[in-house]
Amino acid sequence: MDPRWTAKAYEIRMKVICTNPCHTDIIFSQGKDLLGHEACGYVSRILPLMST
Repeated sequence: MDPRWTAKAYEIRMKVICTNPCHTDIIFSQGKDLLGHEACGYVSRILPLMST
């Protein structure tokens, strides 16, 4: 992860462990790459003014 990254208001940094395609991704996929948009991971950086 880039240590120079700084969050803007209401942004977090998330370390993504894996992603999953949903059925819509599979139906509409036209290329060989299917990345998925449903992510699983953990928040690695958050601004003090935000709450969880």
